[in-house]
Amino acid sequence: MKLPTFVAILCAAFAPTGIANSLPSIESISVEPESIALDSPYAYAQIVATAHLSGGDTVDATRLASYSIDDPGVAKVDKSGFVRAAGDGETVLKLTLNGRSVNVPVEAKGTLRKFDPDYVRDVMPVVSRLGCNAGTCHGAKDGKNGFKLSLRGYDPIYDVRAFTDDMASRRVNLASPDDSLMLLKATAGVPHEGGQRTTPDHDYYKIVRSWIADGAKLEDEKAKVEKIDVFPLNPVVQNIGAMQQMRVVATFADGGTRD
Repeated sequence: MKLPTFVAILCAAFAPTGIANSLPSIESISVEPESIALDSPYAYAQIVATAHLSGGDTVDATRLASYSIDDPGVAKVDKSGFVRAAGDGETVLKLTLNGRSVNVPVEAKGTLRKFDPDYVRDVMPVVSRLGCNAGTCHGAKDGKNGFKLSLRGYDPIYDVRAFTDDMASRRVNLASPDDSLMLLKATAGVPHEGGQRTTPDHDYYKIVRSWIADGAKLEDEKAKVEKIDVFPLNPVVQNIGAMQQMRVVATFADGGTRD
């Protein structure tokens, strides 16, 4: 995919040689978040880098910057600024663009202990992300193929009962989690009209499997998201076809946050 024209101009402006006076130059770089805390083996955070130009404009530089981690045993980062936990410890993520750099402290903990997923906080978001409770699937008014979930997970008690009680509990197999219909359908291990939604090596599969292995319980119905914040606020996209990286942070009733 070709870079948009404006970004191509910026790339030329950021080059070490041949900088034209008429082209923008970077005055500073800001990064959201300013520090990263990862608290589980499945935790992650999205970096959003903004270049502040000499003319007063700002532009998304998330995918123009280069990234490095001092200790890759603690966290890993890809070219899009997506940071994942790798092990317990503290390290520094370094973002570099056109000779300028920003350091972001990273702390990871709880990545080595057994992960105990909560249905509302951990499993329901996976079910929603896979589209299972969408209005076009099992979240429809009458469900799909005899299986109904609440639309977008608004009723976790109903949903857990649907997974654990219907069809003689075939959807969750506590003795052999991998044989749960809930997982077999999602991975297309058995015929599924919705097709394959995930794979056995994906985090989504591992989270749901852990929940089933732990007894498929509804621990805390109140562990719901209270608000969602989106960064950056009021972004300006400079050119048709240009892109802006977004970061979405959920805040829970207990004050905890999660990317």
